[in-house]
Amino acid sequence: MRFSALLAIPVLLLAVAACGESGDQAASPAADAPRPAAAVDESGRAAGEALLQDALAALNMGNTAEARAAYERAAQAYRRAGDAVGEGHVSLGLAQLEHFTGQSAEARRHYAAALAQYKAAAAPAWEARALVAWGDLEKDTFNWEAASEHYRRARALWLEAPDPSAADHVMLRLAEVSSLPEPEARDVLKQAELIYNNLGDQVGIADVKVLSADLAFASGNLPSAQAFYSEARWIYEANEHYLPSARAAEMVARLDILRGYNERAWTAVAFSEASYGRVDHDAGIAGLDIVRGDLERLQGRLAPARDYYAAAATALAALDDPAEAMALLRRGQVEASLGDATAARASFDAARERFAAAQNESGEAAALLGTGPLLAAAGDFTRT
Repeated sequence: MRFSALLAIPVLLLAVAACGESGDQAASPAADAPRPAAAVDESGRAAGEALLQDALAALNMGNTAEARAAYERAAQAYRRAGDAVGEGHVSLGLAQLEHFTGQSAEARRHYAAALAQYKAAAAPAWEARALVAWGDLEKDTFNWEAASEHYRRARALWLEAPDPSAADHVMLRLAEVSSLPEPEARDVLKQAELIYNNLGDQVGIADVKVLSADLAFASGNLPSAQAFYSEARWIYEANEHYLPSARAAEMVARLDILRGYNERAWTAVAFSEASYGRVDHDAGIAGLDIVRGDLERLQGRLAPARDYYAAAATALAALDDPAEAMALLRRGQVEASLGDATAARASFDAARERFAAAQNESGEAAALLGTGPLLAAAGDFTRT
């Protein structure tokens, strides 16, 4: 087995063994599984947690037989306590023990059992932990495609998990990279790209490039953000992942607009539309009219801009897509510039209502800011 597995396994085993300590709420089964406290025998749970720690101590000493015995006793304690998450911890521990000793088939069986137990107990964060551990097994046994799939599922689950903090695997930290301090985020992205490179997972590499682009954009580094989005779109396109390709190309267009490259932006919009069209993504196609409106508006062509925004608002409304609010806001701004105060007020009011429904406070504020001068110009100071 690879050295990477020897390093990775004890980390997650420690998280499992520490699941009952009050100082580690992120690893607590109670935090992940919404069970009433009365449904679990706390004395049985405590016994199970102590036995998990005994199993880890035995494994650290190389005594796998003793570790297996401790896990079996822990499973019995958790079953008596009615603690399904605890039973999942036992299966996960056994899976990692078998992984540690090179028994891959047995490890897979226990990983599958852990996933089923965590799923039944509604513990998505622990499902994600089990999936990344299983992904590590597949990586260490050269099953690249299976490893990539487990990592991808783990990232998706981690995003859905309630208040997931203290991620203990790079793939889980990748799922929440936008909330990390920038130096730490860059380190996570670098590690994740290395893993995906080792797996030969081109789509995973493109995912990392998109996250790198998001990070660069947030820090104001527009050229780097554009380069990352551009690289990602070509990788996605080459691997026939057309929806993320379309989204990356749309971001390239938006960044071209911000940087003043209008002709290039039109080209990126056309690329994005073609990719959205390949997967019949009507909302994506409609949203591109907002980008076209921005292009026309920045070049002083207000009437065509208004028409693009209106077309986007109509199409997005039919799809019940929240992006309708942005199209309405933009339309109102252009209508105000064209001197059509009545139409502008109607657009701003509709945008504000749509933003409110989506609980988008900054959007609501922007719509109100647009309405204020129009009301003041009309002599209506009661609503400004």
